[in-house]
Amino acid sequence: MEAPDSPAFLNELAWIFATHPNPNLRDGAEAIRLSERACALTKHGQAKLILTLAAAYAEAGRFSEAANSGQEALSLARSTDDTSTSALAEKLLISVQSHQPYRAEPSQ
Repeated sequence: MEAPDSPAFLNELAWIFATHPNPNLRDGAEAIRLSERACALTKHGQAKLILTLAAAYAEAGRFSEAANSGQEALSLARSTDDTSTSALAEKLLISVQSHQPYRAEPSQ
């Protein structure tokens, strides 16, 4: 499936593939592909998208890259006073530091 070049769409789909509690809906490799595209389209300028990339790396077991992306997202979120992304980045980093992927319930 080729996703449109909408960073928001790519990010939402990648977040589901990376973090959904149902293992049948997770796909780390696809989450990484979608996240990397979203980040490239925004020139790594949106903390929320970088955070999704961190979650995707964690789902794929690439915890070092997940930690680096998580820290990047946290720094960017803090610099722009994005408190909700900062809080989520902190939670994700706790999981990553324990070598665990992050799990999130789908938003309603």
